[in-house]
Amino acid sequence: MFDLFKAAVRRAAEAGYDGIELHAAHGYMLLGSFLAPQRNRRTDEYRGNSLRGRIRIVLDVLAAIRSEIGNALPITLRISGYERIAGAARFTKPRKSHRNSSRRVWTRFM
Repeated sequence: MFDLFKAAVRRAAEAGYDGIELHAAHGYMLLGSFLAPQRNRRTDEYRGNSLRGRIRIVLDVLAAIRSEIGNALPITLRISGYERIAGAARFTKPRKSHRNSSRRVWTRFM
């Protein structure tokens, strides 16, 4: 899966796009499903019972695509602040862990 994300950003860079947006919002897309605790039933390192486990896939994808394109393009990350679903994660205030995570993989906006 990581290779598919890397290939996509490589094609975007070659096509002359100005930036990359990694879509992890709304819960129905692949990465959004990992972030939604009511959908993520995994028990491995991407487990759904902790924020650290749920966000790990997003950080791993960000690191993979950054390794592919270096600093050639800015990367933005789109996440849902609140999905209005019982048990859904709320990101109403930036947490220190989110800020540190975005710095670690060099996103420009989140």
